[in-house]
Amino acid sequence: MTPEALSRRRRRIFLATWITYAGFYLTRKAFAAAKVALQSDPALAFSTTQLGDLDSAFLAAYMIGQVPMGLLADRFGPRRIVLAGIAGSVLACAATTLASTFAAFVGLTIAQGLSQAAGWPALIKTMAAWFPARRRGVVMGWWATNYALGGFIAGPMAGYAIEASGDWRSGFLFPALVFALVGLGFGLFQQDRPEDLQSEEPSPDASAGSPEPPERSVELASPPASGASAPRWFRQPALWVLGVAYFLLKPARDAALLWGPKFMSETLGAGPGRAALMSGFFELAGPLGLVVSGYLSDRLFRARRTPVCVLMMAAAGLGLILLAPSARLGPWGACLGMAVVGFSLHGPDALLSATAAMDWGGRRASGAAAGLVNASGALGSAIVSGALFGRLAEAFGWSAAFGAIAALTLAAAVVLIPLWGRAPDGRAAGSPGQ
Repeated sequence: MTPEALSRRRRRIFLATWITYAGFYLTRKAFAAAKVALQSDPALAFSTTQLGDLDSAFLAAYMIGQVPMGLLADRFGPRRIVLAGIAGSVLACAATTLASTFAAFVGLTIAQGLSQAAGWPALIKTMAAWFPARRRGVVMGWWATNYALGGFIAGPMAGYAIEASGDWRSGFLFPALVFALVGLGFGLFQQDRPEDLQSEEPSPDASAGSPEPPERSVELASPPASGASAPRWFRQPALWVLGVAYFLLKPARDAALLWGPKFMSETLGAGPGRAALMSGFFELAGPLGLVVSGYLSDRLFRARRTPVCVLMMAAAGLGLILLAPSARLGPWGACLGMAVVGFSLHGPDALLSATAAMDWGGRRASGAAAGLVNASGALGSAIVSGALFGRLAEAFGWSAAFGAIAALTLAAAVVLIPLWGRAPDGRAAGSPGQ
């Protein structure tokens, strides 16, 4: 394969995987956009506590599925796992239109969470196979704009579908149909990795004209025999530090996604579509934070992700504290508050759950490593972002609820400080980068 052909294939893989993960948010955000309408339906009349319980059920299922889906992607290839996840997500979302009891919503929410778990680790596995470590900060900064922009589109899509039809079911059915079309495109264009190349052909980590240094990441040793110790990536303390930090960080992002429309509706009296659009400023500002964090980690900190994470987490913590007060300034104050938090949170979110996990997991175990870190974050979200956040908001108000997750975000920054100057190959900060 010539370098030009490899570059074309990389662009195609980037686009196919970008659209696909953005598509996962079409079905993922349907419930958040429909919350107010579900409470207004006299046949359901869910309480805020019940809505929070459903969020927790989704996040728990999402967490449970992360590591198994990553391992399955490492074993059978990302394409099969992602297609299975898309099918499950579309069916669960469409079937929600038939649900009439809280128990039915719980079951379908769990199915949705397990299906959604197939997306991130499997697609990270694909990106690790196609892009070398020295470029990942920038590449993944641009690539991870998928879940920010996907979320920004998905919320208003579901919200305005509900307003147009006057029925909450439209907020589930329309996104499911669109995501099914995305899945068809993914099936046509996805390739898990570069084809098996002949020894004389360049590898994905080679560029035209001159060879690149080998990928700076930790690779798996030979598979252990039955009963042997855990794989090398599983025994890395740094990977577990990333997991703990993400456990503390991710509740903030998921709380904004799951409760943002309801926060806007209750604070400003907005309808489902407008509330979803205003809370979407969280995702709209996300791509800028993602790209900035990627360039900073690659160019300024020479492929070290931790310093950027710590600095942006500190800014996000302050933004979360000021979020509820900013809404008292009116719609634009609320939108600006959401944008500040979105800019500050999305960068470290992607660096921890994608780029750093890829760096420390290596190409062979990137799916499992991403699954482990993302599962840790999903566990934190399952505990905090769903039922607990809803109860805090209901009992003490939005300021107290956002203040609680601000404290967790600042704690995540503190946890990462010991990794400030470390890289997967053990080089200290300040040594020459690749």
